[in-house]
Amino acid sequence: MAALVLGGCKTKIKTQAPILVMGNDRYMVLLNGTEPVTISLEKGMWPEDLTSGDMVEITWDGMVMETYPGQAHIDKCLKVAEGDLADLDQELLLHLSAMGWKAVE
Repeated sequence: MAALVLGGCKTKIKTQAPILVMGNDRYMVLLNGTEPVTISLEKGMWPEDLTSGDMVEITWDGMVMETYPGQAHIDKCLKVAEGDLADLDQELLLHLSAMGWKAVE
């Protein structure tokens, strides 16, 4: 789910997606449940109780670098629901793990 937020002269998007906690202040969201995008946010701005599989709402400009996985900077991250790794696409998680992107439970 995405919502458009207008603020000042820059357009911001709010998107809900499951999050993967990768450890060492590294995080990834699964846009549309299957599109992995690593996300960055200023230190100290992350919700403290995030676990892999939780649903988050991110506020961002919608720009994703064309890498695999994609990369994006976000402005805000809010936890909106508890989740679990078992709720996510297991084949995608295995593929990411084979690439060195292993989610912390």
